[in-house]
Formats: sequence, C-alpha cells, structure tokens
Amino acid sequence: GDGVTDVTFQFLTSGYGAASIAYPAAGNSLIIGQVGNSSGALPLPWRTRIGPNSPFQAREGVITGVDGCHSYCHKFGVWQHQVDKFMGIKFMIAGQPHYGWIRMTVQGALTGYASGYAYEDVPNKPILAGITSGPVVAPATSLVPVNPPQTLGMLARGSDAVAIWRREEEAIAS
Repeated sequence: GDGVTDVTFQFLTSGYGAASIAYPAAGNSLIIGQVGNSSGALPLPWRTRIGPNSPFQAREGVITGVDGCHSYCHKFGVWQHQVDKFMGIKFMIAGQPHYGWIRMTVQGALTGYASGYAYEDVPNKPILAGITSGPVVAPATSLVPVNPPQTLGMLARGSDAVAIWRREEEAIAS
C-alpha cells in the first residue's frame, strides 16, 4: 500500500531447466521451510498465523521448477499442485515490521498464478492467512456443495437417510 515493491516473482530458464522463484526486497523475508526433499517458500493453509514467531528467512523462496531436462525432467518445489495456499511475507513500512500473505495456486511444475493478497497495517501484529477485514469466510474450495449428491450409500440406508439428506439440505440453505 506504500508504493514500494516488497516481493518480486521471477521465472528463470537455463539450457536444461526452469524455475519460479520469489525474491523478497532488501529488509523483507518469506516463510521458508522444507517439505520432503524440496525447500522454499512454504505453501501455508488457510488461517495459518503469520507473525513474529513464524520461520521467516531473508532469502529467495523457490516455488517450483524442473531440471536435468534431457529425456526426462526432474520436478522440484513444494508448491506443485497447491490450490489456494498462502505465501507468508514480512516487510517493513517506515522501519516497522508488517505481516501479510499472497494467495497462490500452482497446478504443475511451472504453471500457476497469484489470486490475492492482504497485509496487516498495524506494525508487528500477526495476520491469519486468507483473512481480510470483515467476517471470517472459508474459501469456496472448502464449502459443502449446494446440492449434495444422492449416493448409493444414502439409498442403501433406506428411509432414515432421506431425513438426514433433507436436514443437510436445510442446513445448507440456512
């Protein structure tokens, strides 16, 4: 909100590979960690607390990539196949630390996009991933379908399953 770039995303290529990397600006940092054999900027789930006790590091965060592409490419990066996850960022405004998140979806080794962001405008105050001002609302991917399917399991239960299904429908409508 202050017109200063806090993080930059780059797509780098070489003769036998490519990578997507997030670079925090000088004085800023990302939540970095390791999952399996890959390390980089961690994909955080909805409502993860991002604040002073988070594992921030002032270095680049690998998102995804491929290397060794001769007859086969080795894929790496902890963001592969992550939908609506959050990258935690710590940045400075007027010398004070602020915390924020960037919502991202990465379909494969090199395809993805950012679809939102938020930051706490009170210095040194934590923020929850995916939460902005106003009421707390779950992302659409975690909501119950509007018309739940009538499954064979419900049919096998008999007449009591119809009452359960109707109660679920009423709960969704309200």
